Amino acid sequence: MTDLLPRPSSSLGPAPAERGAVLRRHGGWGGDRGELAPLARFAGLTSLVLFMATAWGGAPFLPFRARWLVLLGAFGVVILSPQQRVRRLPISMGLLLLVPFLIVSLTWSYQPDITAYRIEQYVPLMVGLILLTGVMALRDVIDGMILGGRLVLVASLLATAVSPSTRTHEAVNGGLPIDGWHGLFFHKNEMAPFLVFLLITLLVFDRPGWSKTLSIAGIGVMLIGSQSATGLTAAMLSFGLYWWLTTYLRQEGRWSTGYVVTSLALGLCGLFATLASLATLLSAAGKDLTFTGRTEIWTAALEFISAEPLLGYGLGGVFWGGGGIAPSPTTAALWRAIGFNVPHAHSGTLDLMLQLGIVGMVLFSVVFLSNFASGARLLRSAPPLGIWILMVVIAQIWMSLSEPVFLGPWLGVLAIMRTLSLRREARTSGDELAPWIRR
Repeated sequence: MTDLLPRPSSSLGPAPAERGAVLRRHGGWGGDRGELAPLARFAGLTSLVLFMATAWGGAPFLPFRARWLVLLGAFGVVILSPQQRVRRLPISMGLLLLVPFLIVSLTWSYQPDITAYRIEQYVPLMVGLILLTGVMALRDVIDGMILGGRLVLVASLLATAVSPSTRTHEAVNGGLPIDGWHGLFFHKNEMAPFLVFLLITLLVFDRPGWSKTLSIAGIGVMLIGSQSATGLTAAMLSFGLYWWLTTYLRQEGRWSTGYVVTSLALGLCGLFATLASLATLLSAAGKDLTFTGRTEIWTAALEFISAEPLLGYGLGGVFWGGGGIAPSPTTAALWRAIGFNVPHAHSGTLDLMLQLGIVGMVLFSVVFLSNFASGARLLRSAPPLGIWILMVVIAQIWMSLSEPVFLGPWLGVLAIMRTLSLRREARTSGDELAPWIRR
């Protein structure tokens, strides 16, 4: 596939008019190495579809070990690819440290059987996605994710239409059933972040047409039906970010600086206004100042983090119990401190600290912040890719205020963004022909 993105003539990147033209080009997001042989391409696309279907639990009819097919498919793609392409596969030093750390957390985990389960659940996905996104044509990477996301979306829409059980949640611990659609996902709080990720990918990369429009409309229907405040606000934030970033890229000279300054001023005013009327806004949304009991969870989580600050309790080492699995003494004590049973800390940062401690937080942050920095740089040399990375990272930060969106399937997203950004940056710097390891 031809790379439609012109290489910038200076370190400042293409002129605003050029950047605007780039945004209107479907393939112009840079760094493509051309399509693979048909068999390798099919294996790669199938693996990416399986990632989207299995990582968030949107296809429960697939067996648990179907996610191993992502890794096996990646090995197949690597074997069938030209050696020169494989030798250019980018490797992130941050990921090279993070993945083994996840595995060795088994040695200090407070629930080693669950940690082993989590390692099998996500580490093969991460390794497979690093290989796939490092070797496949970039357009194919996105097409595979979009196809997989659409299949999951359609399946959940159909399930919601025909099965009443997908439109409510069963009672937990003797309480009342919880309203909100969840489709084929176990819970609406698993479905909503997935839909936000799919929405961002469609907004930035999908070809204009009826399929894009219907997919975005379907996402909107499911998010509204889910009654997930986190998902709905993240979707609105994503639309706003997309408009803001594309508008910024069309500004010229001093106007771009003025645009940023004005936006920051308006954003601060909006923040202060929100904080001043927080109680009213929460009441209108059916919440209270405890954020539906989340402040109690956060307080208890902080207390338990202080007991194991350096390494945490291991990947999946807390919040497991029920469904035939006995909670560990630590999890039982944490639930007693909270006052009720919860599946996670309802905070991305606290969830990460509980499981992996300060060391894990540092390793994760190196990769996460590197993605953010790469997204900002790529706004100049590969605008759509830069926009996508920035939107995903910012949406994660927003959703992490109330949901655990740093670990789990998001480790796969982390690997995809890091590998794609390294590929594009290597192309811009002229280093793509040599083997290399980057942060």
